[in-house]
Order: sequence, then C-alpha cells, then structure tokens
Amino acid sequence: MNYTFTPTIDLSNAGVYPLLAFTASVNDIDNSNDTLSEDIHNYDHDFYTADYTMSFEPFEDVTGWYMEDVNMDNVSWNISPYVGVNSSYGAYYNYNFDGVTPADDWMLSQCFVLNANVNYDISFKHRVASLVYPENMTVMIGAGQSGSGQSDTLISMQNMTNTNFDSTGVTFSVPINGIYYIGWHEERHPNMWRIDLD
Repeated sequence: MNYTFTPTIDLSNAGVYPLLAFTASVNDIDNSNDTLSEDIHNYDHDFYTADYTMSFEPFEDVTGWYMEDVNMDNVSWNISPYVGVNSSYGAYYNYNFDGVTPADDWMLSQCFVLNANVNYDISFKHRVASLVYPENMTVMIGAGQSGSGQSDTLISMQNMTNTNFDSTGVTFSVPINGIYYIGWHEERHPNMWRIDLD
C-alpha cells in the first residue's frame, strides 16, 4: 500500500525529525508490533555561519558519519577515548591480527552541501602508532557515502611515520553545486599497526 500525506513534512532545516507510524485494528490482539519509530537527520551545515568541526567527542553528533569495511575483514575505523589529541576522543584504524590482510577501509563524513567555484579548507590531525609501522592514507571527496562514491583525491599520504600529532590542511573546490562526502581511506600494507585521527 502506498499513501502520500498532504501536507508533506518540511525537513528543510538542519535538525532531527522524529517520525512515528502506527496501525490500529479492532481484531489485533498483539499491540506490541503496531508502531515504528525512526529519527530523520538533516545534516545541512551552513558554512557561511560557522566552520564545521568534528573531534569525535561524546557530545558531538557522529550519527551522519559512516565507517566502511570494504575488504570485509571485520577490521575498520572506530572512535575511542585516548587516541585523540591530548588523550581525548578520536578516530583510529587498528591492524588486522591475521598479519596478511591489507587495509581497505573508509571513514566517511556526513553530507555537505557545497557550491562550485568556492574554496573550502579541510584540516585534520593524524599520527601513527610507531615509526617502524608506516601508514598509507588517502583523503578523497565524492558524491556518495561509500568508497566507490569517492571520485577526487584531496591528498595522498604515503609512508606516514609521525608518532606525534601532525596537522594537515588542504584547500579544494568542487566542479558543480551538490551534496558531497569526504572520505579518509586507510590503505596500508598488511601487518602494520595503527593510525589516529582527530
């Protein structure tokens, strides 16, 4: 059954919109399965009002972010305390314990509405667990919240060995107005250790 409500829901402003749907039937003796509830998130961010920041702290909304385990080895990006700057929260990618599987995992941002011919700046802090275990990571941007949806390289960072947090910044623009996602792709060789982001 399809039904279109009038008027429709206005989701144009950023925020969380709770949606509740339920059914009622005279002969229904089990009311425990009559209701569905879902929160709809509009992650629209106005860059003219303020910069967007994400430090992966518990008070920040990370629900729009997505971690993709492309090689399906059950090892992917995570968020944890003590891996960020000054032992705060941060994102990290740990090694695969089998010692033979290379990394192929993405951490993908929430969506951003970006305009063509505008310069945007992105910066982030990163470090590796040990200079003996160098890390490889590429930061990309694209129209999809998946590795396959990432189309343009912002920066390729190969053989990183900094064990103290270093800051990296990139200025970029997009070719057309639209919705974009930024992806951090961990692509290291097998048997490496860990990379931290904040």
